Amino acid sequence: MNRLSPAHDILPRERFDWGEVRGMAVPLKAPQRPATWVADLSPLTRVLVKGGDAAGWLAARGLPVPEDWFVCRDLAELGDDVFMARTGSGEFLLHDGPGGALAERLGPLPEGLENGTRVLARDDQEVALGGEHAAMLMAEFCALDLSTTGDALLYTRVAGVGVWLRVEAGPVYRMGCEPSYGEFLFETLMHGVREMQGEVIGFSDFYTIREDPK
Repeated sequence: MNRLSPAHDILPRERFDWGEVRGMAVPLKAPQRPATWVADLSPLTRVLVKGGDAAGWLAARGLPVPEDWFVCRDLAELGDDVFMARTGSGEFLLHDGPGGALAERLGPLPEGLENGTRVLARDDQEVALGGEHAAMLMAEFCALDLSTTGDALLYTRVAGVGVWLRVEAGPVYRMGCEPSYGEFLFETLMHGVREMQGEVIGFSDFYTIREDPK
């Protein structure tokens, strides 16, 4: 069975090129590139490793074990958009990129506990917000000052929804939330973008913009 994005029912169809990424149907390309945009990145793989010997589980797969809490560490050797962060004393969030190299490195995820360590695939609604008016919209939807976050992985609220949040150059705001709140979060951001004469872009569009932000 194909996976569905939590925002599947409200994603635009007309004049968008759709396709499948990691077994999930999503818009890949928009008819044009708007100045302000929002993208659904839910097909990407996210994994939470927690408890037991989580650090040892990562090390056994050739992955680093970050010491600092809530700091994103890019894993460029595994390709674009692969990063991880320590989110607790024995808890780590792993984020794969479009190439899927991290998922290949991890292999099949264990079911249940493995030596006291739980490894969970996260079916988050992942959203990226960027472009000309993105900072202004985030100032409206999030109470935190996001102008000096550096490489931090934040846990905060956007439009009243609990999210993890990473601010990238641009700025581009990357966030993920539980699937049950995904449609609301995406729809809220989409409406805000459209009020700024922006629009949804596709999954492939997002990575094109990463390579050429102009």
